[in-house]
Amino acid sequence: MNGKSHVSLERHLSLVCGVAYDTGNLLLDKRLRQSMGRYTTTGWGLCARHQKLSDDFYG
Repeated sequence: MNGKSHVSLERHLSLVCGVAYDTGNLLLDKRLRQSMGRYTTTGWGLCARHQKLSDDFYG
């Protein structure tokens, strides 16, 4: 088994600390090719800790 699948869990990287965190989204290869690993990083954002700090500061 090669560890690849046609489904993957989406992750983002925190802009502040660089930690990868789950977004809760499921990715699907429409052609059902086994092209993705267990996790796929697709973008940037703020982790829960830094999002809370941002919300508290900017209100």
